[in-house]
Amino acid sequence: MKRCPFCHEHNDCSVQSDQACWCFNTHVPSGLLALLSEGDVNRACVCQQCIEKYRRSPVIFERHWRSNDNKH
Repeated sequence: MKRCPFCHEHNDCSVQSDQACWCFNTHVPSGLLALLSEGDVNRACVCQQCIEKYRRSPVIFERHWRSNDNKH
């Protein structure tokens, strides 16, 4: 099971299964995708919780993520 590159929790990705993944019907904000490391672009699956947290407050999400980025 894949993990979210931001919170490192399971992201419920089903892209490689025989079912459509939840992310096919979800808009992931470009600002959130811009926070991904180069190695995670088009490879990592962001979880629904992080997408929602980012939508509620992009500034707070980015500040929190950057302050915790070196701890993972």
